[in-house]
Amino acid sequence: MNKWPVCWSVQSRRLVGASIAMCVLMSGLIAHQVTAQNPQSHGPLKGVDLSGRLLRLGETSDCKAVVVTFMSTQCPISNGYLPQLNDLSSKYRRQGVEFYGVISDPSVSRADALSHSKTYNVRFPVLFDGSGELRLALSPTHTPHSYVMKSSGTIVYNGAIDDRYVKLGRKKEVAGTAFLEDAIQSMVDGTEIAIPQTKPIGCLMEEPPNKSKGGSVTFTRDIAPIIQANCASCHQPDQTAPFSLLTYDDVSAHANQILEVTRTRFMPPWKPAPGFTRLLDELRLTEHELSLLDVWVKSGKPE
Repeated sequence: MNKWPVCWSVQSRRLVGASIAMCVLMSGLIAHQVTAQNPQSHGPLKGVDLSGRLLRLGETSDCKAVVVTFMSTQCPISNGYLPQLNDLSSKYRRQGVEFYGVISDPSVSRADALSHSKTYNVRFPVLFDGSGELRLALSPTHTPHSYVMKSSGTIVYNGAIDDRYVKLGRKKEVAGTAFLEDAIQSMVDGTEIAIPQTKPIGCLMEEPPNKSKGGSVTFTRDIAPIIQANCASCHQPDQTAPFSLLTYDDVSAHANQILEVTRTRFMPPWKPAPGFTRLLDELRLTEHELSLLDVWVKSGKPE
């Protein structure tokens, strides 16, 4: 028998395998890729840590970079990255890199943030952004959302920690590109950052609620029944969901994220395709329910 087909087959399999690996790598990069903008500068930042100390970011004479990551006490994606952030902080602290976490959530108290920091053994300073000044200065969209800055306050990297998450609910076993660490290393080495901006993937940042009774759509009349029927069975203490959705405060604290995951049909978890057949106990929001959620969030989440 001619051996060429066998040799060609082995080479082809290797080539196909390499191509698949490259496609997987590129899919992660494409999911995070955004058009890089010119570096933004807002001047040196300052914040108050969980013990009440005022910290001025980047003021030490040997500071090569300042890393700021907006975090959440309840977002599982944000919490899942904390060990990695601890490792990066330990690795680069002696190389002139300052690390900070930021909690900027109107539904989270300083005591909650302190308890979270202890529970997850966070080994870098966490700033409690109760006034929202840091959020206003940097404009994060998700948690986690990381920034690398010069000591002057100029942003040189903005986005995801790495490409582990291709999209919400889909992640790789191992990240292919460490965006944040690569940017930090470039600052330490004094070289140009190859990828200065990426799209963060995580939990959406929330706006402070407007508890006024006005509005055409209110929580009590319109939204609470939707949440109770479709979400509360899992989103309550001692169940599988990472946080509760039993009260107005619970739901308003996660409203943007609820709107996003229901609009994309990621939640509630329901696999059968629409229109297949009518099933008992179907967990699928109607277009009217989605519209009510959208109006409620955009009108300030009235109670």
